[in-house]
This record gives sequence, C-alpha cells and structure tokens, in this order.
Amino acid sequence: MKKKKMDSINIEIIYFEYKNYLHCVNSIYEANQEIDELNNTLLINLNQLQDLKNDYINSKLKRIDLNNYFFEEMKIVQATSKKVNLTLDAIRKEINQFNYLNKKIEQFVN
Repeated sequence: MKKKKMDSINIEIIYFEYKNYLHCVNSIYEANQEIDELNNTLLINLNQLQDLKNDYINSKLKRIDLNNYFFEEMKIVQATSKKVNLTLDAIRKEINQFNYLNKKIEQFVN
C-alpha cells in the first residue's frame, strides 16, 4: 500500500470486502465443525444399525420387537445424511464466495 497511493474510498472498499472475506472464513470453519459432529452422529447410528442387524441374524426367533428401533435408526441416519449434504452445499457456496472475494482483494492490493 505504501508504493501505491490509495484513496479512502479504496481503503473502505477493501475493508468492506475483507469483512465479508472474514465472514466466509468463519462460516466455512463453523460448517466444517458441523460436518464433523454430523459424521460422528452417522458413525454412531451406523454402528447401532449394524448391532440391530446382528441381533436379527443371530437370533433363533424372529425379532419383530427390533423393527421399531431399526426404523428409528434409519430415520436418524437419513436425516443426518440430509443435514450433511445441506452443510456441504453451504460450504461450497462459501468457498466460491471466499475465492471471489480473495481475487477482488488481491486486485485492489496489487
């Protein structure tokens, strides 16, 4: 910035863009944390589904009593998977915005 003389309007524009840039960084970080939590939930539920499956297979009797648990676990897995996909879509949008703002800031600075 020393080599180039920038007027106050350019500095305000950079500040505004940098604020948006930081917002993108924070959003990406938060979404990444959410993905980690959702993946842990999926792993737990997939393990529970596997345990239910093993109970079905290893039982000498028909285990109709496990049906409700099985369907509940499947609903949880499906809902969690949907949240993961929505969060990934949000991350992709934020990354695109981040890249756009990054280029814009570089143009002002260079």
